[in-house]
Amino acid sequence: MNIKLEKIPRPDIQKLIGFLPFSHQVKQVAPTPQVLPEVIYPVVVVPGFLGSWPSAFAEDGGKLDPITGIYTNLIEGLERIGYVQGVSLFAFPYDWRLGLKELGMRLGREIKRIQHLSSAEAQKRSTVKVNYSKVDLLGHSMGGLVCRAYIQSNAYAGEVSRLALVATPNFGAVAAYYGYEGGETSYIGVPTANAKSMIGLLEARECRNLLNRMILTYRSVRGQAKYDMQAYLSQRTTAVRDLLPLGRANYLYSRNEVGEEKIYPFGSTPGYPVNTILERMNLPEQLARLDGVEQIYCFYSNAHNTRRRILVEDRYNEVSPLYQHGFPLNPQPAESFAPGDTIVTQASACFEFSERKPDGTLWQVEVVNVALNTITGKALDHVQIVGDPDPVRYLLGYLAQRTTATPITPDIWDGLSLAKRKPNYLPLFV
Repeated sequence: MNIKLEKIPRPDIQKLIGFLPFSHQVKQVAPTPQVLPEVIYPVVVVPGFLGSWPSAFAEDGGKLDPITGIYTNLIEGLERIGYVQGVSLFAFPYDWRLGLKELGMRLGREIKRIQHLSSAEAQKRSTVKVNYSKVDLLGHSMGGLVCRAYIQSNAYAGEVSRLALVATPNFGAVAAYYGYEGGETSYIGVPTANAKSMIGLLEARECRNLLNRMILTYRSVRGQAKYDMQAYLSQRTTAVRDLLPLGRANYLYSRNEVGEEKIYPFGSTPGYPVNTILERMNLPEQLARLDGVEQIYCFYSNAHNTRRRILVEDRYNEVSPLYQHGFPLNPQPAESFAPGDTIVTQASACFEFSERKPDGTLWQVEVVNVALNTITGKALDHVQIVGDPDPVRYLLGYLAQRTTATPITPDIWDGLSLAKRKPNYLPLFV
């Protein structure tokens, strides 16, 4: 088969990720302004689910979403104010098919690698001193749970100074149920046809046979990738189960003959998929492990109606594996929604700790919940909250300062809006 990838028509490639019209245009900027303190901890950016292109053959490594560029503004902004990639700025792209436990361990190894870097060598490339004794973590969406998975593990040794959780589903997201039980990814922001193409491209990159790799790539960008998405997401993508809501939230419900609400399924609690790792991470004694960091900032948006529960009915089918624990009705009633960012509700994105930990001692960590849509005056969704210039300026200000979180002003840095970015297709083939 003679396949020439450069001949693939542009519209076919647009099918892959046309829902995110971003680009990687780089703006010409003036010399770096002096907004950082004299000494900084390095920053590690941990992306969300589907926010990485993992390394094809290495356990760790990869790229931060090089095609759609969701995190381009954040990385460029950090560089603008004085962070240096490989010195004081690090990305942690990962294989989002893995579970939180494994990813937390890998993040821990990366943090320890950073700690062994030379401060003397850093001084040659950085205008400020870099203190490698600790790091600051910024996790978007599932990336925040990866950060928590490490901090709350037995391997954690106090290496994190500040933790920024941006639109992180600390108590799960009901959108994951659609993927886990029905193979639908549109509710987590990715049309299912595009998700199939992304999976096909990942598997093509991991194929060591060149001809098969080219065939898989060709089929993927043509929209011809064929996967049983429900089986793939529930059996081969551990992270989807790790994003499900907590079981005690009773996130599935039904109605009886007179319209009264009942927990679904009847006579069983919960009786449907439960996120066991997140249940464990949110136990009071496990949450107390977060007291090992100095600050936790939860950045969220409450500008959109967001699914918090799902009204379902019994359509059990012995032939089809889809929605065996309850078929979602469409449209959902108003009581199924709550303020959020289209994927993560405000209630799931925020932390509210009691005054004392389970052992009776007072909390030492500072916990702050910040509604970025209120501050910026924009109805930010799950992607915009970490990608658009206005919220990014606020994140830059938080990372640049040790005591307060005042946004960087537009005269210092002002990136492109996501709407003006276009896909960079080259990474599909590289």
